[in-house]
Amino acid sequence: MSSSTYQSLGKSRGFSLIELLIVVALIGILSAIGIPMLQGMISDAKISTAKNNLQSIYVAQLEYKSDNGSYYNTGGGNKTNLVNTVLFSGNQTLDTNSDHYYYITANSTTFTAFAVPKISGLQTCRITQTKFLNCY
Repeated sequence: MSSSTYQSLGKSRGFSLIELLIVVALIGILSAIGIPMLQGMISDAKISTAKNNLQSIYVAQLEYKSDNGSYYNTGGGNKTNLVNTVLFSGNQTLDTNSDHYYYITANSTTFTAFAVPKISGLQTCRITQTKFLNCY
C-alpha cells in the first residue's frame, strides 16, 4: 500500500457546518413546539389537582353538615390549613405548598368552596353544595 492509502484510511471525517446548522435548527423547531405543549399539560394537571381537592372538600362538607347541622365556613383568603384542621381532622389532605389555596363561604343551607391560584396563569375553581364544579 502506498502512503496516500494509509492517510485516507486513518483520516476521520467530522460534521460539516451545514449539518450542524440543520441539527440546531431542528432542535429549535422541536423546542418551540414541545415547550408550550408541556407547559399546557402541567397547567392542566394543576387544575385537575385543584378539582380533586374541591371534591374532597365537598364530601367533607356533607359529613360536617350531618354532624353539626350547617356547613363549615372559613371566610375568604388562604384558609387551607384551617380546612385541613377542621374538615380533615388535621390531616394534610390539602397540600399547603400547592399552586392553589382554599377557602369556603357557607351558611346553614349552602356552601361554595374555592381553589384560588397562587400564581398567574391558572384558573380559579369552585364547587357548591349541589356538586356544581367549574373553573373560570
